[in-house]
Amino acid sequence: MNCRRFTTPPLAIVALALAVFTPAVSVADEVTDWSQVLTSALTATATSPQNSGRIAAITQAAVFDAVNGIDRRYTPYFVTAAGPRKASRRAAAVQAAYFVLKTLLPAQAPGLERQRDSSIATIKSEEPVDSGIAWGEFVATELLEERSSDGFPAGGEPDNGSLDVGKWRPEAGLPPAGMPAVTPWLAVLTPFVMTSPNQFRPGGPPALNSAAYASDFEEVKRLGRATGSTRTADQTVIAFFWTDNTISHWNRIAVTLALEQRNRLSENARLFALLNLAMADAGIAVWDAKFEFRFWRPFSAIPLAGDDGNPATAADPAWTTLVLTPNHQEYPSGHGGLSGAAAHVLGRFFGDKTTFTHRSDTAPYAPRTHRRFSAAADEANNSRVYGGIHFRSAVREGRLIGDNVGRLAMETLMLPLHGDHGDDDDHH
Repeated sequence: MNCRRFTTPPLAIVALALAVFTPAVSVADEVTDWSQVLTSALTATATSPQNSGRIAAITQAAVFDAVNGIDRRYTPYFVTAAGPRKASRRAAAVQAAYFVLKTLLPAQAPGLERQRDSSIATIKSEEPVDSGIAWGEFVATELLEERSSDGFPAGGEPDNGSLDVGKWRPEAGLPPAGMPAVTPWLAVLTPFVMTSPNQFRPGGPPALNSAAYASDFEEVKRLGRATGSTRTADQTVIAFFWTDNTISHWNRIAVTLALEQRNRLSENARLFALLNLAMADAGIAVWDAKFEFRFWRPFSAIPLAGDDGNPATAADPAWTTLVLTPNHQEYPSGHGGLSGAAAHVLGRFFGDKTTFTHRSDTAPYAPRTHRRFSAAADEANNSRVYGGIHFRSAVREGRLIGDNVGRLAMETLMLPLHGDHGDDDDHH
């Protein structure tokens, strides 16, 4: 990837808003503030998890390179040029996030501009804000230009479904009654971390006539049906709790912990970049496999079991899922991949044995508490079986993909330079 030298562009500094943005927690910083702005914008625009991964990765990579370029503590992600030595890292982080988000979510631009002005207004007057803004915008522009030809949104071959046994078909049948599988571009999107979308491609779902498939079949048939299931009350809660946007869900967890741990600005910039780059690539790897194997969902497999050639599976024509099945192929699971990547990154960053409480944006249930990131990822996997929308093999393989991507990100990206810096004036 080639990077141009940074030249300070003409500044167009808008009048700052009088209102001051007050973080919810006293140790918040611009990185955590704008992670929350990011998730709020994704929610407001009802952005799909597939598109959310790309947006979040570009945003947080820009924030990281903006902060790190002024005071280099880690290897850069993309922009290798050095920023102005005296520039405000806080202003650079704000402008980088703002510029990416208003470019990729233009409908949110007015609100984002107000948030940007409020954030800039909180920065100490003696900090060189103007040069920080200029640098942050330069970095954001570089990232956006690099990703402008990454395959979004026109890449990939559509999957209209098939009536062949074992192949994915839309829930309402084939087009025009059913819609093609969503976001084929994600299967061929240029990765952020991996060398290719198929770098961690799994071996494929169990054969229809295998004992492994029969075991998967019986589990989801028993636990995932809308009525008459053997689910416990808590398993039903879990099925719905994890139906929100997975990208936003794990970013909220990361914000909570970053605030509790009182991370420095540079640490948070690295954390959120690693988290979102890994989740984005887990999504790419999962979609590569989905469009490669095009395996059928339980809502097709269970009513049509009489055709699968497996004597251990019994058809149930009236079987329906507890949770509405997303309109894409079965294998592997997106939740498994994204949650696996997030759990690996956060586990490496904070230690897997970390207690945290988190909420769902879509389910009217109380927040849940976990004592390990891996346990939360396990529960995310289980939720898809309890909801009737995935076989066990799909969530298991998705989780393995996510773990592999998370490991790759942690071991190759944004590595510390010259040891840790003990002093950091990043806090408010």
